[in-house]
Amino acid sequence: MKPSELDPRIKDLLFSRGYKTEKEIETFLNPNLSLLHDPFLLRGMKEAKERIERAINLKEKIVIYGDYDCDGISACVILYKFFKKKGIDCDVYIPDRFDDGYGLSFELIDEVVEKSKPNLIITVDLGVTAAKEVEKVKSYGVDIIVTDHHEPAEIIPSCIVIDPKVEGQDYPFNGLCGAGVALKVVEAIDGKDEAEKYFDVCAIATIGDIVPLTDENRLIAKKGKEKINSGKGLKSISYMLSMLGLKKLSSSDITFKIVPRLNASGRMSKGKKVFNFLIEEDEENLKKLFEDMAEDNEERLDSISLGVELLEKQIEKINFQTDNIILLRGEFHQGVLGILASRVCHDYNRPAIVFTKTEDGNLKGSGRSLDGIDLHQALENCSDLLVRFGGHKMAIGVELKEENFEAFRKEISKQIKKQANDKCFLLGEQYDIEVTEDDISENFINMLNYLEPFGCKNEKPILMLQTEDLKVNQMKDASFRHFKVITKTGKSIVAFSADKHVEALKSKCKKHLIIELENNEFRGKTYPQAILKNVFIKEISLKENKENEVITSLINRFLSEGAFKNVEFFEPSELENLLARLGNNLFGTLVVVDAKKDAARIKNLQNKLSNYEISHTLLKNRQNTILISSKGVLTKEEVLGYNNIVFLRQLFSHEKEIFSKVAKVYVMKCPARADFKLDKSRETQIYVYSLLKKYAMNIKANNVFEWLEKMKAAEGGMDKIQTMFSTLAFIELGFVRMTFDNFMVEMVENPPKRELSSSKIMNKLT
Repeated sequence: MKPSELDPRIKDLLFSRGYKTEKEIETFLNPNLSLLHDPFLLRGMKEAKERIERAINLKEKIVIYGDYDCDGISACVILYKFFKKKGIDCDVYIPDRFDDGYGLSFELIDEVVEKSKPNLIITVDLGVTAAKEVEKVKSYGVDIIVTDHHEPAEIIPSCIVIDPKVEGQDYPFNGLCGAGVALKVVEAIDGKDEAEKYFDVCAIATIGDIVPLTDENRLIAKKGKEKINSGKGLKSISYMLSMLGLKKLSSSDITFKIVPRLNASGRMSKGKKVFNFLIEEDEENLKKLFEDMAEDNEERLDSISLGVELLEKQIEKINFQTDNIILLRGEFHQGVLGILASRVCHDYNRPAIVFTKTEDGNLKGSGRSLDGIDLHQALENCSDLLVRFGGHKMAIGVELKEENFEAFRKEISKQIKKQANDKCFLLGEQYDIEVTEDDISENFINMLNYLEPFGCKNEKPILMLQTEDLKVNQMKDASFRHFKVITKTGKSIVAFSADKHVEALKSKCKKHLIIELENNEFRGKTYPQAILKNVFIKEISLKENKENEVITSLINRFLSEGAFKNVEFFEPSELENLLARLGNNLFGTLVVVDAKKDAARIKNLQNKLSNYEISHTLLKNRQNTILISSKGVLTKEEVLGYNNIVFLRQLFSHEKEIFSKVAKVYVMKCPARADFKLDKSRETQIYVYSLLKKYAMNIKANNVFEWLEKMKAAEGGMDKIQTMFSTLAFIELGFVRMTFDNFMVEMVENPPKRELSSSKIMNKLT
């Protein structure tokens, strides 16, 4: 595609990413081998070529020693296949994460030398911080070349070292991954055309290792992906695609489907089996190896699920007003520490390190960071508290003694504070291109796809569709969480797991939909499709719904227990000053707006509430939030992490909210409402109970309001407030179970024998 054929908005996006001229855009769209830099500009490459060529000419024994992740294993594959073509006797060693640990291992060095008796060891994707280990290799009379891409330590190993991050480079690009550095070694020895033969496996490593997809990485990733999709890549990769049902590979497929499976064995058992899979060409052997890797992947997924459960319990203790880095420790599987840290970092928009205890009693951790916060530099500045550490700005590994953990917590927090202020951790609406309904088209999607592959420094464009009037249909799904949204012009947007957005989607207010676009192939035809990623409301408004307000109050009152000392009442005239005072800190305050008159009150103050995010959902990172939602039934668990909760309405004159046990609660003084009636007669309760037995468990709903609406429609005529009131009494008496978060209702089998008159809520509220 030529630059002149691009939509102007896409050209503007490329301009913002540094491609300023037509020539630069042309090079970005259509990269060729001329983009590959001279490999001899890399410090140490000339010496490495001479030593490797001597080994080739003398038929010396070479050992390739690589890391156990996708990048390291891919680098091993590149050099192994290259040396095999040269007729070289070559062994590959990949350390065991659990037995050998990361990097060059003293014990494994002994094994390598004893078993393989090498003349030359070449490390890939590791070694730049292993000065002592290199000395041990040399003590055996074995030569060693270190190729790596990680941040070097203060002492560089005393051998041939190729790492674009080592100082004193003439090389113009330091963003290569480990496999990329291995590729440059091949290029130095046999030229660009030979290096191109390994672009397929190097592309997977480049995209998977989250290095910048700019410069020559862009060329490698794009051409490598094209090679795979043409069927000319490694047979093992083609086999994996067929097993995963992937006809055409995208960068998202590489990131979320291919790389995790290649990483799984290195995380859960042994990375060597992944190497064996990638170089294999026999279909029967590929099948066996793939099945073995699939078992490791299942174990990985199970460990992640268990780890997430443990994380969520610890997250409750995080103080988002003070903690600028999230440090968590527990009985996590070592192989998924990085995955868990990445998830925490993404969900809560803070640097995160997740630790587990090793067999020798130390704490081993893996960390991930935000763009603009150099986590590796922060570790360097508190290295006196650490046993070891490594990595780069965005991803690190670290080990420390358990007794140093609290001191480390204080020091790393100081280091992060030097680099970032609280505004770095705010979540908010961000998008690259504003689209219209007409852009949900095959032509526009194809233009976007020409920017592939997406990844670090070439992120997939975030698209925003501005709209008001939408039709929302529930899709056939057992959990009732998936929806199809129809626009004014009849374009469809698929909304997966979007029950939390339904109220906002159905509302008539102005809203921004964050979407992705894709061409969906079905029965030989291509259908342009939008996929909903997020919703941002742009107008503070709520329809009046007194019925729901009363139901909310009933539930909140029912969930209340005991006496509360942490509640402060304020006059309506004090609202502006209160929110200004609480908003001085950017995190920790929640303002609940669930009635029309209160939405209007907040709208008048909107220009003065710059430290608050307007949202229809709770934000995980607990930044100051004005929650605009008529679905105002919140649980204590949902609001954990907020220090202050402000309610603008009070439906009962002495109502005490449940939330004061987890935060300071502010309740606006308002006149009590009494414009509804609650019937506690035995006849009414028996009738409601009969309805529950007949319909309650068969009605599927996303929340209590939708359930009450459907309960009313089931027989017609029963008031929703009365149904809720009676149901709460039945819950209290042990006849019914109901959860409001992940809504569920069920009848209790063989309920206890209790009189209706013993219900506290029934006696309290009538």
